[in-house]
Amino acid sequence: MKRLLIPLHMRLALNAYSSGDYDRAEKHFRRIQEISPNHRGVRHNLALTAMGRGDFAAAEPLLLAEIEDLGDFYPRLRVLADLYYSWGRFDRAAGFYRRAAEDPDAPDHDRDYLDQRLAICLDPEAAERAREATVLYHEGTEAQAAGEPERAYELFKRCVALDPTNHPALNNMGVIRMNDRRDYAGAIEAFEEAYRIQPVEIVRANLARARSMLEKRR
Repeated sequence: MKRLLIPLHMRLALNAYSSGDYDRAEKHFRRIQEISPNHRGVRHNLALTAMGRGDFAAAEPLLLAEIEDLGDFYPRLRVLADLYYSWGRFDRAAGFYRRAAEDPDAPDHDRDYLDQRLAICLDPEAAERAREATVLYHEGTEAQAAGEPERAYELFKRCVALDPTNHPALNNMGVIRMNDRRDYAGAIEAFEEAYRIQPVEIVRANLARARSMLEKRR
């Protein structure tokens, strides 16, 4: 009977994640794990949630365990690379970006992203800017969670200026434009740029929602 609740918890978790409420997202992912400990993707999603909070030490063992248990798989390699990149461990990040790029399942639309990230990892000055951007990003998520969307927006904007590959910051800028400013055209612009850099489901869903809300306004 409890298994019937998994789709509900998944929907609530993804909604919370997409709006930057990582604590609530983790709560629902944990509920899924309690119901079905080996539920496909739950460790991966918990790792993404921990990364969103900036708790890289919590995310790392979850992702490494997936690699050990299930083997190399492009999404796992890419997320591990992103983890180390956000953590400021650029040597480790470069190694995983290379492995991700060499994986036969790496999609063509990710090639530019992988190349850009690898180039940043190998350039000390660019890596330092990316490190500063990560600090700003997490300050932004804290401000967003504290109900300070405008302060959060400015922090995310500074983050993207330092590191244009920081697609989570662009996504969060879109969320603020959509939910707080009701600036649906501006939200679409931010989501489209985030999706161009990294076409992930959460950004696609946000983009579709912003487009729908803009249509309703017309």
